[in-house]
Amino acid sequence: DELRGPPLHRYVAEERHLEITAILENVLTTGEPASYETEYHAPGGTTYYESRVVPRILDGGTVGLTLTARDITERVQTEALLRSQNQFITTVFESLRHPFYVIDASDYTIKMANSAASSGDFPETATCYALTHRRTTPCGDAGHLCPMEEIKKTGKPVVVEHTHYNNEGVPRVFEVHGHPIFDDEGKVAQIIEYTLDITERNQAEMALRERTHELGTLLEISRSVALIQDLETLLGLILQRLKTVVDYGGATIFKVEDKSLAILAHRGNVPQKKLPQRFAIGDTLIGRQLLVDQKPVIIRDMGDDTPLAHDLKQVTGEHFEAVHGQACSWLAVPLTIKDQVIGVMALQHDEPDRYYTPSDADLVLGFANQAAVAMENARLYEQAQTLAAMVERQRLARDLHDAVS
Repeated sequence: DELRGPPLHRYVAEERHLEITAILENVLTTGEPASYETEYHAPGGTTYYESRVVPRILDGGTVGLTLTARDITERVQTEALLRSQNQFITTVFESLRHPFYVIDASDYTIKMANSAASSGDFPETATCYALTHRRTTPCGDAGHLCPMEEIKKTGKPVVVEHTHYNNEGVPRVFEVHGHPIFDDEGKVAQIIEYTLDITERNQAEMALRERTHELGTLLEISRSVALIQDLETLLGLILQRLKTVVDYGGATIFKVEDKSLAILAHRGNVPQKKLPQRFAIGDTLIGRQLLVDQKPVIIRDMGDDTPLAHDLKQVTGEHFEAVHGQACSWLAVPLTIKDQVIGVMALQHDEPDRYYTPSDADLVLGFANQAAVAMENARLYEQAQTLAAMVERQRLARDLHDAVS
């Protein structure tokens, strides 16, 4: 009874009057049924309807319309709530700085992902392993523990480390966090996965471990310098421990004698006895940089025609092949005591792609300083022994003189 009398569009939002009128007129004109959704504004509130309009035919002509309406208020409200929730979830997803995914447990396809996970749109069939590993098969057979398989097996969250490709296609180390989503039967239907780029953290941890190892090695050597009196044994130990910090194919400790270098200790593929025991470097560019300027010498490629590489070939002369063999990179640092160079520590590496850097030189200098202390201690010990022998001879001479007198 409430609906009788007034025009139909009275019960439609004003902004849709023309639209609904056009629909009704089209049904009258064409005789084709039509459907539309609209809302009915009443004092008690707004009700949403799904309406179906069909023509009333009499004697072959359209004489009116029949309209049926179904209350869809609950559905519309539910859909509005879902849209609001989806918008909230999307906003949360996009607020995350790290890649975030929802992955189907049955086929590994990505059901939802934020912008941090991909630089652009990806197909509905995109899988997690294709996006992050650039693979056509799951990552479990690539040396990585698959979070999906582990969660399906245990039903529990998991954290693993993977190497993924970022949006620029660069491989990075990621910490992968996976959490299960269960269906009504308690089976894993999907997983939520987010990843944290820990490349820099891993590099920092590795650098810290390396630095700890370096300091521990130097501390061990400093204790050995105080305890071991045999210089040859001590220098050999220093070269042995140096290799665990800065790799080499051959390493030698020299003693400066006039303008030459005399070998005190050597470790490498070529036995020390097969090497020339002395090299004259005083008037060379290498000699000036080591003995006068007291600076390290780095030759990245001994085959280059640089002044330092050319100098090294002159220093070793006909013994170049015997001394350096297939070595590609060469590094030497001075051994100093009280601003006086007493020796040189030299390293060479045989791998073409491995060349020494200023950072390597800084590390080698720490070992060179310990070698210098060992050499100075040996010199002072020998000096003390000589002085003690001279004092003893003088005492014996006095005793003999007194006995004769």
